[in-house]
Amino acid sequence: MSLYFSRLTLNPDPSTRALAQLLNPRNESEKADAHHRLVWTVFSDGTARQRDFLWRYDGKGRFFTLSARPPKAHDLFLPPESKAFEPDLRRGDRLIYTLRANATKDRRGAGGRDRRVDVVMDLLHAVPKEDRSTERIKMAQPAAEAWIARQGTLKGFAPVETFVDGYTTLQL
Repeated sequence: MSLYFSRLTLNPDPSTRALAQLLNPRNESEKADAHHRLVWTVFSDGTARQRDFLWRYDGKGRFFTLSARPPKAHDLFLPPESKAFEPDLRRGDRLIYTLRANATKDRRGAGGRDRRVDVVMDLLHAVPKEDRSTERIKMAQPAAEAWIARQGTLKGFAPVETFVDGYTTLQL
């Protein structure tokens, strides 16, 4: 299966700039939702399409995507810049990367059914409600280390160092 790495840059023309508050709202939850919908504009080709891309906003009007298909041109963006994603990785290679993730795990629920839970929020249930805001970021570091170590075991890599620089919950 081929993958594509693409850079999508918001079109600087006046018609796109007129939508700036809609495309890039100040509220973080609204921004995440707007950006998600915006990136979908270059990958959607029907109502039945399942998401087959990852994306990241760089804060400067650019989105980076990794996808199974190249993005389509759209007036809100300059022409997409895409290339085949073909990393030449070998045993022993060391990588440095930045990851934004919704770290979850399966938790056995009532009736024996599994459900997805946020790894930090799962730890916070044992903390009194009045202390959760101060404990959240402290718990994020060990929770992230354990989560990325589990991912490494499953996917064949070993993290050397994990650093958490924030933890945010968004209402979508």
